Amino acid sequence: MKSSLNYKIKSALNWLLISSISLKFLQVLTSIVLIKLLDPNTLGIVALIVSILYFVQGSMNLGFDSALIQKSKIDNLFNCAWTLEIIKSLILSGTVLLLIPLFNFLYDIKDLNILIYIVALIIIVDGFKNIGMITYRKELNFKVQYFYEFVPALINMFFAILLAYLYREALSIIIALLFSRITVLFLSYKIHPLRPRIEFNIKKFKSLFNFGIWITFSSLLSIFRLQGLTFFISKFFNLNILGIYNRSSTFSEEIFNQFSNITWKLGFPLFSKTKDDIDLLNKLYYNSLKILSLMIFPFSVYLFLVCDSLIKILFDEEWYLMVSIIKLFSILGFVSTLIIPSGILFQSIGKPKISTRLSFYSNLIVLMLIYPLSYFFQIQGVLYALILSIIFVYPFHYFALKKNMFFSFKSLFNSILPSITGTFFTSLFFSFSLSYIDNYNPIQVLLLSVISMILYALILYFFEINKMLGLKNMIKS
Repeated sequence: MKSSLNYKIKSALNWLLISSISLKFLQVLTSIVLIKLLDPNTLGIVALIVSILYFVQGSMNLGFDSALIQKSKIDNLFNCAWTLEIIKSLILSGTVLLLIPLFNFLYDIKDLNILIYIVALIIIVDGFKNIGMITYRKELNFKVQYFYEFVPALINMFFAILLAYLYREALSIIIALLFSRITVLFLSYKIHPLRPRIEFNIKKFKSLFNFGIWITFSSLLSIFRLQGLTFFISKFFNLNILGIYNRSSTFSEEIFNQFSNITWKLGFPLFSKTKDDIDLLNKLYYNSLKILSLMIFPFSVYLFLVCDSLIKILFDEEWYLMVSIIKLFSILGFVSTLIIPSGILFQSIGKPKISTRLSFYSNLIVLMLIYPLSYFFQIQGVLYALILSIIFVYPFHYFALKKNMFFSFKSLFNSILPSITGTFFTSLFFSFSLSYIDNYNPIQVLLLSVISMILYALILYFFEINKMLGLKNMIKS
């Protein structure tokens, strides 16, 4: 049993890394090409329309995916969950069509009605996906999940670039998104043998809903935070600023989200399988924190130091505002690292209410600070509000951890000490060396980046041979 689980973890981690790197590569490559083809205002329209889609879908996230992963026996729940997803998608699709007059009142955008029609169609397509695909995540089979995600991403990249090149309009990107979602729908039935059917069962619905209700609340808070920011920026500033903010996110925040997604995709089913073994759960928590910090801490500092060179090498002057935004996103990624594993733990032990409450506190801080900080600091004020909201909930996270596991600050400090030390000395070397090279010469910047990575690896090796890191044993276990 243990060796089987170990094999699954090893295979899942390998495929998650392959998936994250390849998907992020496609996303960044697509973003670079689109920035070359389209202006900030057009990409701001794209960001707004996509936010409308995510906002509407997220407003009724019933949490069935998480419930099906967390529960032990789920075969008899698929039909009910699939039926409710279809009903939800039809309701949301109708709702977004009814809101067209409101969108026209708020925004003067070319082809806005057509864009909203496509959003409504995407919602329906997503609602009919094969619910059986969730079993691959539950059983840590991320090899199948990789192809399920990679092929639609490839379709999206191809059509987004082709249509943007031909028409130079926001509509091109949204049509490409529709093609990719249709591909997801097709693959879900091609890959998984389950053929769900319509079923109404109040008892099964309650079983799903009792766990999913807190996921719904948590999702609502997350949606209001993420997509609410898009609406705020589009109205408080303008679509041009929104386009720059959104593209900055692609080169920073969304990369950090990939690290978080890997941890969630592997950690949640794994934590859920071991939720009754408190010692193993503790070990998984600290190991997750250690691995996350080893990746995110150095990357966030590197991004902070190199983004000026990166943006000015790649893009025109109209995009230079991205530099300050990416710097702040790198700080946000750094401070967010410490709370990712705790969110997974609370949900896996069947207490998503804790994460929901903490998200509420964090969102409340954003709501209180975003207007005054944006007024005084412009678009950078939005990031200041996000950073402060994360720092504010630190004590609440650790108090909740102390109540639910054998948490100690000493263990937490020991988990992040190697990454903090390695990041500190590597960043000193990198920032010092930048003053001796041409910062806008891509070859020199790339060479310095490689040397810095080697230095960071050597520092970690020092910790490893002195038995202060335990990476080898962690990989083996």
